[in-house]
Amino acid sequence: MIKHICILLLLFSSILGYSQQIQDCNTWANFTTRTLRGIAIGNIAITGQHLTIEAEINPSVQYTLNSSGDIVSKHAWPADCNYLLRPDRGQITLTNGVHYSTPPICATLQGKTYHVAMTYDGEELVFYRNGIRMSSIKCSGNLIQNNWNTVIGTVATQNSLAESYTGYINEVRIWNVTRTQNQIFSNMITPLTNPTSESGLLAYYRFNSLKNLQGNTAFDGTLSEAITYPVPVPSCILADNGCPSLDCNLTSTFDIDQDICDPAHFKLANTTSNVVSYLWRFGDNIANQTTPNTEVKYQESGIYTISLKVSDNNGCSGTTSKSVSATVLPNVIENTSEEICKGQTVTLVSSISDQNTQYRWTPTLQLSNSNQRTTIATMEETTNFHLSVEKENGCQYDADVLITVPDAAKFAMTPTDSTVCNGKGVTLLAVGGDSYEWQDNEGNILGKDASLDVVPSKSETYKVDISNTKCGERASLSSTINVFPETSLSIAVSNTIDCANPSAQLYVKDGRNVVWETNETLTPNGNNAVIKPTKTTTYSAKIEDKYGCPYEVSYTQVVAFDPSSSLFFIPSAFTPNGDGKNDIFIIISNVAMNKFSLRIFNRYGQLVFNSQNQEHGWNGRYKNELQPTGTYIYEVVGNSSFCGEYHKKGTIVLIR
Repeated sequence: MIKHICILLLLFSSILGYSQQIQDCNTWANFTTRTLRGIAIGNIAITGQHLTIEAEINPSVQYTLNSSGDIVSKHAWPADCNYLLRPDRGQITLTNGVHYSTPPICATLQGKTYHVAMTYDGEELVFYRNGIRMSSIKCSGNLIQNNWNTVIGTVATQNSLAESYTGYINEVRIWNVTRTQNQIFSNMITPLTNPTSESGLLAYYRFNSLKNLQGNTAFDGTLSEAITYPVPVPSCILADNGCPSLDCNLTSTFDIDQDICDPAHFKLANTTSNVVSYLWRFGDNIANQTTPNTEVKYQESGIYTISLKVSDNNGCSGTTSKSVSATVLPNVIENTSEEICKGQTVTLVSSISDQNTQYRWTPTLQLSNSNQRTTIATMEETTNFHLSVEKENGCQYDADVLITVPDAAKFAMTPTDSTVCNGKGVTLLAVGGDSYEWQDNEGNILGKDASLDVVPSKSETYKVDISNTKCGERASLSSTINVFPETSLSIAVSNTIDCANPSAQLYVKDGRNVVWETNETLTPNGNNAVIKPTKTTTYSAKIEDKYGCPYEVSYTQVVAFDPSSSLFFIPSAFTPNGDGKNDIFIIISNVAMNKFSLRIFNRYGQLVFNSQNQEHGWNGRYKNELQPTGTYIYEVVGNSSFCGEYHKKGTIVLIR
């Protein structure tokens, strides 16, 4: 409490003329003459809805109103102003394209020292001199952005002497937060002790150098030739404002008109003069309003507080609050929408029972009367009833209630008679009622839901009793589910797999839409497949029968090759007599050989024939001489990539 009192005393002392000693008198920058350049400090863009710009100044010339020079500028012209601080005002442009300036205050005096500041909080732009709020303007929105470098002492475009400042500047502070008046006042004569850790501080300059003391070197300053630093300021004492004190004794006034017919509805009218902004608050989570006159309707009965805050062009504001008692009327018709059966009745009642009240129900068809508070409707069809009520005081009320008469029940059951595959389930569904009971052929109860899942193994008839209990309707429906006969399906093979026949074709009789299970030794060919196994392998397929019912079948191909029985055909005798019949002893094979050798020996063990060509046989000669009739020994060696190694010895008879 003591702290707050001291602050208020300091504020009022400043207003009344009490001067304060600033702490840094020797590190100022002197703008000795108007300059186009100023001190450029980089593109210090401020986005969003919060800023504070501060500086200490001492003008070397006597400025007049509207001719005071730019202290800190990031603007080119009014429509392109991220921010601009002058000795007598602050200015910004918002993304809605509107330029805002606080009303100019009195001019500064030559040779006098001042602290100037501007703030924006998304609702209001405020200008301070010596920590005192001097002027403001209401505005809302985001700050416009531009690519101009921020400049101290002249316009950011650096092309206008008319906007240049002549005099001393120090303690320039640029923030992207909204500083409070107390923060501005408490720190305006004292240098920041820890600028690198100040929250929201973007740049800070004391002109013993051009460095940004906040620490971001991208915002270090660049010097113009018309500026000297550091120099002492002519006066180290904050001057009086020289401006008249603002009389902020502003009180808002407004009138309330409660609707006699709807006592939860209020019309509100501002009666305060010479104000420029309005803020209505209603409580009950109702959105605030900013128009001079407005209205509010409460959704629940109760006591509410309505307040109006108004502000004038000087930034002064005042607030007044009033309590109101809101009464929310009940629905004009007590009934709510409902559904009843055809021919049934419903009593319709108005909630308004005052004497000398007139009632009118429409449409009148189906009603026992149309001009009484209570009427009875005998329902034949869906109807939206409308009630108009006029009370003795002239208040009129209207309301509707919908009475629905459902169509006659449409009972149905799906599927109707149908046939399914053996072992396949089917879902039976009944509609149109609110009660169901399923039975089988023998009268066994199977379920009491709207649907029933069954898996018949034979033809079966299912019955369902459906009821609409509300309107007393019922029906019994049935459906016969037949079962397709089972089909015997199997996989057949075209031939035996052996050394002579390494592949075979699989096929399915009486099947369709065959899907073969993937196997590296199987090549699908429509409903058939070619197999080439190297070992015993089982092949599987998914097949549909002629009814479309699915089956899974398999076939196992046994592979046990006996090369000696199937690789070669070896004759037991031959007759090389030149008659063209059986003149050559040759070994026949329908299998391609990787290696082949045939050798024949006489009874003395002498090699009489040798060939590595499977197609060459012995003609019964040795060194082109006929060999005698007799028994000879052969040795055959073969190798097949499919059937492997074959080696056999035997005898052959040569007959002449």
